[in-house]
Amino acid sequence: MMKQRQMRSRLLGPLSMVLLLVAGLTPASGQYAFNVTGPQTIIEGSSTTWRVYRDSADASNVWVTVTSLSPAKAEPLEALILISSNDSYTAVQINGWDGGSTNSIVFSNANYAVKTNLLMVNNLNPTIMTTNIPATGWVGESLAFGVTADDVSADDSTLTNTWNFGDGSVSNLTGASVYHAYASAGSFPVTVTVKDKDGGSASHSQAININNPYLILSDGADTIYEGTTTTWTVSRNGPSMGLLSISLNSSSPTNATVPGSCGIATSQVSTTFTVTGVDGPGTSI
Repeated sequence: MMKQRQMRSRLLGPLSMVLLLVAGLTPASGQYAFNVTGPQTIIEGSSTTWRVYRDSADASNVWVTVTSLSPAKAEPLEALILISSNDSYTAVQINGWDGGSTNSIVFSNANYAVKTNLLMVNNLNPTIMTTNIPATGWVGESLAFGVTADDVSADDSTLTNTWNFGDGSVSNLTGASVYHAYASAGSFPVTVTVKDKDGGSASHSQAININNPYLILSDGADTIYEGTTTTWTVSRNGPSMGLLSISLNSSSPTNATVPGSCGIATSQVSTTFTVTGVDGPGTSI
């Protein structure tokens, strides 16, 4: 009767083991029992070594199949290990690939009861490698921000970025660069937070100073005679954000005249305009 039960158990083999594990039941006992010792917790990206002991009553060479039920999370370095007849145990390395999980590592041999050990792989926060946060900028200027990060888990593509620009604007775009323009001048704290799929995060903060662009008048004479002219240069001190149209007015057009407007082209940083003295003496701006 005993031989019939053993033969039936061997015929069912791995299928019966899987069904019993899924159902949360204890697999049928073999003639011998394994004892497995070692750390029960590691950090993702690291490994641990377990000792697998033979049953003291078994004097043969024992081949042990080592299987992970979630190999993407944790996995043995070798799927088949040997406890020789001269040794009481052998060692097996278990690699933790991805954190935030408890993993079942199964040890089996036809003559042994199935042994299942649990290994907790703790998550490790991602690491911010580089950031691109401008130190200064202009009101209305489209500024580029960037971050690169690394995670020890196998899949870096699951990392997400959140940008807080310090002016009430938040962006969840994930890519090489994100762009933002400030509507007013001031100093703003910019914070980027990188998160992994298991809840780990890393942050970096840096201030950016935003300035108002302004115009500079230069080169023209402060005094001219009636009937003569002088040429002034007007330059932009700020980013090129397209054609800049400038309105010009004389406070005393009977003394001096200026054109009604001038423009600084996108590709230029300055332009000129002419002031004509009409009638002196007088002061005109």
